Amino acid sequence: MARKKRQQRQLDRAIAAHARGDLDAAVSGYRRLLAARSRDHEVAHQLGLALWQQGRLDDALLLLEAAVQQAPSVGRYWGNLGNARQSAGRLNEAIAAYAEAVALAPERHAAWSGMGVALRGLSRLTEAIAALHKAASIPGAGAAVWQNLGSALSADGQHVEAVAALRTAAAMVPGDGETHNALGNSLMATGQRAAAQAAYRQAIQCCPDSAVFHTNLGILLARSGDSEAAMDAFEDAIAQDASYVDAYTHLGLVLRASGHVQPAVATWQRGLSVRPTPEAWLNLSVALLELGHVAAGVENLRNLLGVFSHDAPALLALAGALVGLDEHEAAKRRYTEVLALVPDHPEALHFLAALQDRAPARAPARYVRTLFDEYASRFEQHLVSELGYRTPQHLAELIATVRPGPLGRVCDLGCGTGLMGALLAERCDPLQGIDLSSEMLAHAERKGHYDALHLGDLEEVLATLGAQDLLVATDVVIYIGDLSGLFAQAAASLAPGGLLALTTEHIDGAGWRLLPSGRYAHSAAVISALAKAHGLLVLREAVVPIRQERGAWLDGGLYVLRTVESGQKSSG
Repeated sequence: MARKKRQQRQLDRAIAAHARGDLDAAVSGYRRLLAARSRDHEVAHQLGLALWQQGRLDDALLLLEAAVQQAPSVGRYWGNLGNARQSAGRLNEAIAAYAEAVALAPERHAAWSGMGVALRGLSRLTEAIAALHKAASIPGAGAAVWQNLGSALSADGQHVEAVAALRTAAAMVPGDGETHNALGNSLMATGQRAAAQAAYRQAIQCCPDSAVFHTNLGILLARSGDSEAAMDAFEDAIAQDASYVDAYTHLGLVLRASGHVQPAVATWQRGLSVRPTPEAWLNLSVALLELGHVAAGVENLRNLLGVFSHDAPALLALAGALVGLDEHEAAKRRYTEVLALVPDHPEALHFLAALQDRAPARAPARYVRTLFDEYASRFEQHLVSELGYRTPQHLAELIATVRPGPLGRVCDLGCGTGLMGALLAERCDPLQGIDLSSEMLAHAERKGHYDALHLGDLEEVLATLGAQDLLVATDVVIYIGDLSGLFAQAAASLAPGGLLALTTEHIDGAGWRLLPSGRYAHSAAVISALAKAHGLLVLREAVVPIRQERGAWLDGGLYVLRTVESGQKSSG
């Protein structure tokens, strides 16, 4: 009897040490007891838990597995074994242990939650969400359960539902920065940028030394167009953790978008000195190419691929650089390598078709959308300030020679960041814009020139907008080869006497062609033929330099067409 009392006191002391976090004392006490009571499954289980908490997974798993073998009806043992197996990366075995735990104790929310996390780790998101919903429905489920549910919903693209779950978690633990950060991520995914910013700032208030939280705030500020505040956030991230490479990557992107390419290069070089990530290396290489340091840019890309040989973005960038150097056969090989990695990659398919003299009717929508979503933040700085782009001004002047007064109902097809809308807005009632890129539309919306902006395919959206007095398409048809569908919808949408004003990348002769640049070029003859076929009259046409490329000016075609009135010919 005295021996049992002594052992009970030893167990109580070990458990007390365990509870206050003195793991060494707890392990020592449990070991002494287990030496005396080798079949005591509770002591084996407690020792396994303490060893797991110390990071000694192999020893912990042996003891936790011994405990469930000795007492297979204790659900708590199975749940903790599942946790340890999950820590060891043995996810399928962890799920099996959690299944035993919930079969024995269906109201153990921790086991349901652990199962959900393990299922998510295996990308079995539907099952993960179901398990986590079950965990959250059990009285007493804590903030961790709701945070795990929110993370799984977000991974499954259910961002609205994720926001609700994470708000519940944040209300339970208002001082937990990770929860507020996760909430910010989901809010940003739903487009609630003001609320996302508030969540990130709350995360930083909870944990001001987190470089991750400062960086996420910077990404949001950059997407909202506040470059200065974004750069401050990235600098704050670096101040907190100079080894956090993502902060250098995103700081460089904002600098580059603001036209500060040389400082961006220096920033990415700093990041690479910390850790050579493919993204930072790629950004540096692309910036060098933009600065005209072609040999250095290509060398960097080849060095990157020497380390990360299957990096599809780097292969794409190198292929593009080789096209610029007129090394088309080498470029084809690189695009082919991309397709071996990603068989349906829209950009690689499109450019390979261009280099093989195959011309699909239009560029893939996924390629165009991704191109301009990524380009949006630096579109105007690069195109206008660096390449001398003045196509909207040229087209607006040509329109004014036909209709100098009010323009009526106007739709800007492929409105981008709103360069054309800024020139026409005061004469429109209303002015609407359509674009495939949500990021370009976000920039256009901030300018405030448009009465309505629409995301989607030009022809599909235009068909829903009713009659228009003017349609403008500035640098839109360079991503469409066969314009017959666009002309047909334009003719159907124009009111009597309505105008279609568009620009092309110009080629002499007849027809249209897909160029190695991935853009389409059209002749004056093909525009005239399309106008005639769709009941339009060419009123004005001109060929002017529209922007620079590789040190030379590109010629563009400018056209203003009108619906044919009775008695007129449509052949201009």
